Parts: sequence; structure tokens; C-alpha cells
Amino acid sequence: MNPSSVAALADSAFDVANLAKQVRDAACQSLHIDGTASQELLAAAQDLILSLQRPEERLISIAKAPVDNVVLRVAIDIDLFSKFGQGTKSAGELAEVCGVDKVLLVRLMRTLTALEIYKEVDTEVYASSNLSDVLVDPTSRAVYNGMATTAEIMLSLPCYLRHNSYANPATFSVPLFHFSINDPSASYFKWLETHPRELAIFTAYQAATAELLFKEVEPLLERLIKQAAEVVGLIGLKEISNPLQEQRRYEMEAAKPVLLVDIGSGKGETTRKVCGAMLDVIGEGRVILQDLPGVVEKTEKMYRVEAMAHDFFEEQPIRGMLSSLFYSTLEDLPYLA
Repeated sequence: MNPSSVAALADSAFDVANLAKQVRDAACQSLHIDGTASQELLAAAQDLILSLQRPEERLISIAKAPVDNVVLRVAIDIDLFSKFGQGTKSAGELAEVCGVDKVLLVRLMRTLTALEIYKEVDTEVYASSNLSDVLVDPTSRAVYNGMATTAEIMLSLPCYLRHNSYANPATFSVPLFHFSINDPSASYFKWLETHPRELAIFTAYQAATAELLFKEVEPLLERLIKQAAEVVGLIGLKEISNPLQEQRRYEMEAAKPVLLVDIGSGKGETTRKVCGAMLDVIGEGRVILQDLPGVVEKTEKMYRVEAMAHDFFEEQPIRGMLSSLFYSTLEDLPYLA
């Protein structure tokens, strides 16, 4: 190799190292720039990754995605993220606090470090990362666990399509979910009632997403309740305060106007927060949360907000409601029915 070729290689190596440094610096600065510029930088970085990654590497990554999914779910099941917290821990420490075999723990961590959720800083010694820090938070963990668990249904899709000769799924009499559990009669929500663990994951997911989306939904709920109250002229009515009248209040409850029915509400965290700040507007009106019995029975009682067991695929028992809220419940409804 002649001297000029060596010099060219050296310059090329320097340019790559310099470019990598510029990308890292830009990524750090992206935390402080507006959303559009940040998204443009992210798109450019992803294009760069795809251009550098060999097609075989990309395809292997796609093919093994289900493994990543199940390892993440196992890590949540053994409470790894809250037990790890932040900092560094050895495989032995983690296996002990999580109550699992050390060899299994090491195998799980191989995938989690490959995903950069943790970093292996020494042999079988791991450090937290910005990804694991997010999963320490129970709300975030509930969202990702709910999404990962729901994705399990999709693993049946190849068999499902093959079974139906690759026709368009919209024409099938048996939806994918029913096929995946081998029961053509059970709706998803009825199935949840007989599977407590999956119901707990689903309920936690609902509560977590409601908490994360509270600012988005809050103005809508406030407007619905206020407009409904204005319709029936409830604003300004005083609450009954005499304890002797409480029994009479209970007897009259069913006759009071229903301002809002939150259908498929989960535990109704968002609606309950809004109602707690609007008791003067609600007055003598009713706000009702509806969900499956297994969810409703675990819902905390709140003044002026009722919890009612109801499957929204069945006939609606509340008549004359002034407003109703379906939030994240109607997507792909024909396939769930």
C-alpha cells in the first residue's frame, strides 16, 4: 500500500470519527430544540443507521423482534426494573432480589443489553440506562406491558391467514383474537373476566394511559360535563347537607339527570379527577363509570361518581344520558365484537 493510500485511509477514519462526534453532539442538543427540528434530526439519524446497516443485519433484527417482546414481558413479570432501580448491580444480586435462577437472569440480560435497556459494564455486572430509568416508573411500565401483551395476539397471524387461505381478514367470520384462543364465541372483554392476570395488565394499562393522556382529555371532559349541566339547569344548585336527608337522597338518585357516562372507563382516573374539581358544576347530576365487573369491583368510591358493571357490547341500561365518552375503546370494534 503506497503512502498516499495510507494517508487517505487515515483521513477517512478521522472523518468518520468526526462525523460520529457531530451526530452525538447534535443528539444531545436535540433535547433543547423544538419538536419539528428534533424529529428531522431523528429521521436523518435513522436514515444514517439504515445506510450503514447491512440488509442481513436488518432482517435478523426484524425476525427476532418477538424474542425482544417476550424478554421485556418476563423482565416486567419478575419486577426487574423496580428491583434494579438505578446504578449498577451484579447478576447474582439481581437473581436474588427477583427470586429467579442466576443462569436464567444472565440469559435475559443478554437480550436486554442488546436492546440497550441495560449496559454490561463488567462480566455479569450491569448498569442502568435512560431506557431502564423510564421503566422504573410504574405508569410507564404498565403502558409498555399492556402493549407488549396485546401484541401476543399477533403471533397467531401467520397461522390465521394460512387457515383462511390468505383472504382479506375483514371477510372472516372468526376474528383473529378468537382464533388465537381457539374460542369463536368469547369476546375479548368476557375472556378477560376469566383471566385475572390479563385483566390486571389490561386495567393497569388503561389507568396508566389515562394518567399520561390526562391533559389531552381533561378539557373535553370539563366541556361535556359543563354543557350537560347547563342543559338541565343544574349550575348553582346547592347540595343537600342535612344528614337526615341522605336516605332520601339515595332514593332519588336514579331520578337525577345523567350528565356523563364514561364507557369502558377502567377505574375512571381521568373522569374522577375532573369531577373532583367540578362538584359545584355537577350539583345533583350523575356521572357514571362503566366497565366489566372485575374492573368495577376494584374501583374506589367517589362522591357524585358512580361505578356500574356493564359490557358495552350489551344493551345500554342508562337511558337519557346527556353525554357519553368512548376513549380508546372503539378501535377495530368489528373485530372485537
